[in-house]
Amino acid sequence: YQRRVRGINQKVNHRVHFLIDTDPEEMYNALYLKKILNSINIDVKISVRCEGLVWSDDGLIYDTEGFQVKLVWKMFMWETIFADRESELQKPTPKKGQPRLCHVTLHPNIRVIEPMWRSISANKSILVVMWKMFPDHPYLLHSDWELNDYLSSRPFVSKPVVGRCGKNVVLYQSKDAIMAKTDGEFANRHTIYQEFFQVQKFDDYFPIVGSWFINKQYGFAGFGVREEKHLITVGESPFACCRVVDHS
Repeated sequence: YQRRVRGINQKVNHRVHFLIDTDPEEMYNALYLKKILNSINIDVKISVRCEGLVWSDDGLIYDTEGFQVKLVWKMFMWETIFADRESELQKPTPKKGQPRLCHVTLHPNIRVIEPMWRSISANKSILVVMWKMFPDHPYLLHSDWELNDYLSSRPFVSKPVVGRCGKNVVLYQSKDAIMAKTDGEFANRHTIYQEFFQVQKFDDYFPIVGSWFINKQYGFAGFGVREEKHLITVGESPFACCRVVDHS
């Protein structure tokens, strides 16, 4: 990360506020990123569910130490923010005291590091769109918003379009036979259906590899392997962080 943060402290001259939920994993991530930014002399304040933030009389948002909230990094999904905004529109809350999540992230004087278009790529509905654009592509699985004849004739998966950590996923051997399922807080979300793909098992575990690129120029930067003895990988599944080291 040293290469990516070099020079950032010359562009950020004020405190960065982290917005996270009560999930311990989110706190771990926030503390790690806080350590990175502190190492280049950027001040960070972590706020759990907007605690420690207050409205000012001039319509701006400050923390309880008097720093104006100008730049925010969040762990909340954009869909959570949209839902909070819908709730606020139905039952408006006065702009005083502690602000709502949508008040902070949608405030015209506050920049959010994650762009809003990420709500499109993070939504599993894009899998259906991609399949319709590129049917039978070898790197895609047959996906649809409805359980069509093709999917119902073979093993398939139902999953919420917005979710995380393998929650509310159902694997079907057939339309009337469930192989595995998980519970969670995303049961009320819209669902997509996707062809089932059997992951190869190694030493009694099903490994899932997650890899990423950083700004293209750094190529394959690192990856993680999450393994699970059951068919559905969840947030509590064992995870190994890996990195690519240049020995040249």
